[in-house]
Parts: sequence; C-alpha cells; structure tokens
Amino acid sequence: MVHERFALACLFLACAFQAPAEDETDPLSRSREHYENRANAIRTKAAETRKAQLSSYRRSLQRLGANYQAKGELEHLLTVQDEIKRFEAKGDLPSKTRSKAPTLLRKLVQDSRSALAKNENARAQAIIDLTHAYIAQLESAKRRLTKEGDITKAMAMREEITRVNQDPIYTAAQFEKAAGDVDTGKKSIKPVPSPAIEHETRGHTSWQWSWSASKKAKRHTSSLKVDGKAKATDKGLHFKGGRIVADCSPHEIEENIKASGEVTIEAVFSTDALKQGGPARIVSCSLDGYNRNFTLCQEKNQLIIRLRTTRTGLNGTNPEVTLGSISKGERHHVIVSYRENELICSMDGKEKKIQQISGDLSNWGDFPLVLGNENKASRPWYGTITRVSISNAFTPANEAAKTTTHRDWRRRKR
Repeated sequence: MVHERFALACLFLACAFQAPAEDETDPLSRSREHYENRANAIRTKAAETRKAQLSSYRRSLQRLGANYQAKGELEHLLTVQDEIKRFEAKGDLPSKTRSKAPTLLRKLVQDSRSALAKNENARAQAIIDLTHAYIAQLESAKRRLTKEGDITKAMAMREEITRVNQDPIYTAAQFEKAAGDVDTGKKSIKPVPSPAIEHETRGHTSWQWSWSASKKAKRHTSSLKVDGKAKATDKGLHFKGGRIVADCSPHEIEENIKASGEVTIEAVFSTDALKQGGPARIVSCSLDGYNRNFTLCQEKNQLIIRLRTTRTGLNGTNPEVTLGSISKGERHHVIVSYRENELICSMDGKEKKIQQISGDLSNWGDFPLVLGNENKASRPWYGTITRVSISNAFTPANEAAKTTTHRDWRRRKR
C-alpha cells in the first residue's frame, strides 16, 4: 500500500541520517542544511502521496457511480454525483458524511480518510525521527567540542539544539503525530483521577504524586498503565523491559512544579543488574529521548539525575549529575530536591556531596511520568521500585535523611 511504503521509506531515511563531513569553515551550517533538505524531502514525498490518494478517491467515486447506474439505483447515483461535484470544487474529502448516504459511499470516505491520516501520521513520525537523529548528532558534537576546549563552537551546538527543539517543523510534527494517533485509532492514555495530595503552604499549593508498595496499593496499582515486560503488584513495580505510566496528568506535573519553582523526586528501588546503560531510566518525566523535565537513571553502577532548568538545557544534560554508586540486589532510597541554584541529595540516609547546577524550573514541559523506561524511546531498566514520588516542594537535606527509616535499612542490608 502507498502509505505503508511511504512510512517505511521515511523511517529508513530518518534512521539513516548521518551528519555530513565537517566543513572547517562552517560545519554547523552544513549540518543544518542537510537536516532541512531531508525534512523537505519527507514533506515533498508526503504531499505526492496525498495527491495520489486523492486521485484514487476521485477514480473510486467514478467507479461507484458507474456501478449504481448499471444497477439502476438512481438515488445512490445522484448522491455519488453530488460528491464528485463537491470534491472537484473543494479538492478534499468531506468533513462529514451524509447519514443517508449509501453504505459503499460512506465506507469509501471512511477508508480514504483513514489512508490520508496514516500518510500524515507517517510524515510527522519521519520528521520526529529525523529531528531526533539530528539532535543526537549535535549533542555528540557538543560533548566532543567541550572536551577539546572549543567552548564557542560547543555553545553554538547548544543554541542549535534549542532552536531545533522549538522549530515549527518539529513542533508541528509533534502536534500532528498526537492528533494522528487519535485519527488512526491508536490508544492514548486516559486521564484518571490522580492520588495527588494538595494543601496550601509557603504561599503556593503543595502537591505530591506517590506510589508505595503495600496491601493498600492494589487499587492504586490497577490505575497505572502497564506496557511490555513490566508488572505492577502491591509488592512492587517490576521491570524486565517495558514501562509503566503513572496516573497523574502531564499538565498537573508541569503546572504545580512551575508554580512553586521547587521539586523533590524520591525513589526506593533495587537494580537487577549493573551492566545497564543508555542511561537506563528508573523514573523519567519526559517527552522522548531528548526532551525531559527530569530523569533518575542508572549508568552501570552509578545513579544519575538529569534535571531540566533554564540553564541545563531541554535534555537536562548540561550537565547531568552523578548521585553515587549503587549495588545489585540492594535496596536503595534516594531523595533529590531542587530549587533555583540549589541541588541536594540524600541517599540511603546520608547526605551526598554532589555537583551543583543553576537555573529555574520555568521551562518545564507538559510531559508524562514514566517508570522503568523512556517515553517514546527505548531505554529500559531492569529492577524493582517499591516507592516513588514527586512533589513541588523542596526538602532540606537533614529532613530527607530522616525519611529513610530503620525498616528501610534493615531490608537493604539483607
């Protein structure tokens, strides 16, 4: 089928994206031109496919009209002829199908509308994949230039990453992909009441979403969206691939964190293996592999936090912060808190000395909270989570350390 071949071609184009050989005079301009040319090629191909699909719809109408005429079905013939006149005038499918239209005409419109939607969906996904590949190249160049001490060029790469993330080509594709998922019948996460806790404090509404393993957790667990090789029980969230999406709305997270300008992330977990990388996502509030509010993740035996601020970038990697080492099969309890220019961490009851970052949280996005993996990407983590929470309050280090109970420590040492 035309739209399926187009989708596969676009996917190949996106995956095959390679930054061109660097031109010593202006490598960034060359890379940008290469990206824009490929994006234009994707859009041109989509436009050609759409034109072919509309022509096919026109021919199908003519065949359907001839069929009704041959059968002597005058009313159905006139209805099809009216649609042909409307199509020739408008050049597009009808927004609505007449309720009294013949069954075959309604099916033709429905099938044609679905084919157009799949084509647009494939085009949007190809743009997204291409953009992600381009951003990955820019991130790699930025790291290399930083290591080489060429800070001016590294900053130019960072600016280009920001520009591309805000480029209408990319943002429109994200919006169209979301709309296309609905049009093509893909399931989306249904909003459900969040178990968030709210009360007035420090001049803003204090908010928290949390999940903890317990006998009382069964009802809450049933409202989580489990995908792939992940399992949610009242004894823990178990991951061998797949992901679990939390039952709090992305808008709820964004709105509450921005209102307070503070955030605390807490997790009690144990990892099944130290040979995990990517980094492997334990808890991630993100759009995809390159845009996030925060991610608590594992890189081999190191626990890492990526936190998006106005200074650390859309991926929270400028810089990412190492929190400490972890051990296979041991229960770890980590609490990370941030407010403008102050990052603190308590791990297993002890305050950790960690690298500081700067900026505020006003650039947080409308992203879902995903456990055990990345959203719209594959960065699986293998292990078990027995407690996870996010709140819009800053927890001082001495208070965070106290929250690791004696029972937590006893379980961890077994």
